[in-house]
Amino acid sequence: MKDFWSLYKLRTILFLFIFTNLCIYISADITPGQLIFKTTVPIQIKGTKTGLSAFDNFLVQKGVTHIKSIKGMQQPTYYLANVSELPSAQDLEQLSFPGIQYVQPNYIRKLHLNPNDPLFNNSIIISAVFLMPGTILSAAIMLKSV
Repeated sequence: MKDFWSLYKLRTILFLFIFTNLCIYISADITPGQLIFKTTVPIQIKGTKTGLSAFDNFLVQKGVTHIKSIKGMQQPTYYLANVSELPSAQDLEQLSFPGIQYVQPNYIRKLHLNPNDPLFNNSIIISAVFLMPGTILSAAIMLKSV
């Protein structure tokens, strides 16, 4: 009986994972005319050229108008390209260029300002502000009664 429940849980988790990913691909909004790409090493952008000839040829075919580095990333290998013709996400997944780790549309992510959890008001909220790693400057714990 224990094996049945383990298999049931695994099947349920797998279904939820697949369903969630399908929903992301089906309902994902993108910024028109923008591609995000990641290189294997940092590159020097010169106008609309990356210095990677095969990828530059692809961008010229898609009508590249501007390329810029994406600031604030952990590594300086992320770039944003403005193009006049945006390939489909499926076509982008099949592409492979030397020196390019991946190319994807610029997906729009939405922040939900209102929680969709009906029990949110009954939850425990813990917040802390840290002065330096390992040192709590101030902490507030708010408990709501049910």
